[in-house]
Parts: sequence; C-alpha cells; structure tokens
Amino acid sequence: MIDVEAVMENLIEISKNKSDILNDIYMITVEQSRVIAKEDIEGLNDLIDKKQVLIDNAQNLDSEFEKIVDDLKLVYGVERLDEIDICKEEVSKIQAVVKLIMDKVKLIRKLEMENSSLLREMKDNMEKKIKSIKTGKKAVSNYGYANMQQPVYFDKNH
Repeated sequence: MIDVEAVMENLIEISKNKSDILNDIYMITVEQSRVIAKEDIEGLNDLIDKKQVLIDNAQNLDSEFEKIVDDLKLVYGVERLDEIDICKEEVSKIQAVVKLIMDKVKLIRKLEMENSSLLREMKDNMEKKIKSIKTGKKAVSNYGYANMQQPVYFDKNH
C-alpha cells in the first residue's frame, strides 16, 4: 500500500506552489494594467511572455496534481479524496489551498477583463490616430503638389 499521508502532503505542496505562481501571475496582470495605460506595447509583450511561462508552470502542476489524485482514487476505489478515511485532515488542507487558488483565479480573471477593455480602448485610439494621419497625408498630397508647374523662367532649350 502507498503512504497516503506522504502523497497528500505532496498534493498540498503542489497546491501551495500553484498558489504562489498565481500570486506572480496576479502581480504581472496588475503591471499589465500599468503598461496598457502607458500604451507601452513592448512592455506589454514582455509581460505577456513572462506570464505565459508562469501559466505553463501552473498547468504542469495541475497535470501532476490530477495524476496523483486519479492514482489515489484508483488505488482506494473512491470517487473523491475525502472518501479515504485515513487522510481527512490532509484533504481539508488541500481544500483550503484550492479555495485560495480559486479566489485568486477569480481576481485574475476580473483584472484580465478590465485589461481587455483597456486594450480595446487603446486599439480604438490607435485606429483614430492612424485615420487622422492618413487624412492628413491625403490633404497634403492634394494641396497642389500635383498642380505645380515648372517655373517659366527656366529656358527649356538650353
């Protein structure tokens, strides 16, 4: 038989690591709000790259967690971890950390939605600026350059 308490402690550790990663993701998301407000596209791209690495790490932890849980359920023939009698305390710890994780995910999602709205505004502003530039170029090109005549004081024959 496997050492359930050790396995449960491993699950708790994985959950805490994911919680730490989500804290980092939240901080990057807050920073994204700042760079979006500054219209700093390069800074935003850097943050997106950093955030993607963290997201990948969190997904790896999720996969590891799920595999361990599935193995435990299979060994003990249960549908849920809390059905394993010898590890009620550890299950409670895991549930507490998972609740923290879910709360952080909600905060991150809310902030992501706000950032998406800011990005849409930034895109709209950029489109207006581009349209204004194009209109200005068109006005300049129509301002008589096409109708300019060669000055008459030049002698074409010499």
